[in-house]
Amino acid sequence: MSVICPSNLTRTYQPPRISLQPLMIHKARLFRRFGFRAVMMTMGWGGALTFGAIACFQPAWPLWTLTLVLLASGAVQAIQFSAYNSIAYADLPEERMSNATSFYSTFQQMMLSAGICVAALAVTVWRTVQDHPQAVAADFRVGFLVVGALTCIAVPVAARLRPDAVANVSGSRFG
Repeated sequence: MSVICPSNLTRTYQPPRISLQPLMIHKARLFRRFGFRAVMMTMGWGGALTFGAIACFQPAWPLWTLTLVLLASGAVQAIQFSAYNSIAYADLPEERMSNATSFYSTFQQMMLSAGICVAALAVTVWRTVQDHPQAVAADFRVGFLVVGALTCIAVPVAARLRPDAVANVSGSRFG
């Protein structure tokens, strides 16, 4: 296995600059049609699946396959973040919105940082267990698999929402 070097990765594969903006235009329809709970549960599983697919990346894979998986992962995460951002403020009175915004932004950044730390820890532990002097591709696969498994935690949490959760924001037919 070869050693992973960031400069080699960027020279090896330059993904096309594709915007997810057209998808984001339709996310409101997605929430209205299926409701926040169903979308959040589906995106939780989708996040786990896409991280699992990224963990399986091989140098011989065609670039179009890598691009599709990365686009799917980006779309899942964008929809999931949009759902969390909407649901975080759904039932708050106007006078508490400023404090809630500060708290939620801080909490979100801490959780993103924690995810990166857990992935880095998984890579380091696996590299040490495998006695690799430097990280190799297989070590990073473990990091992606661990993060994908952690993503599954979102599914039972979202399942606890009422089917009509945030219907006042989305205009969901479940409300």
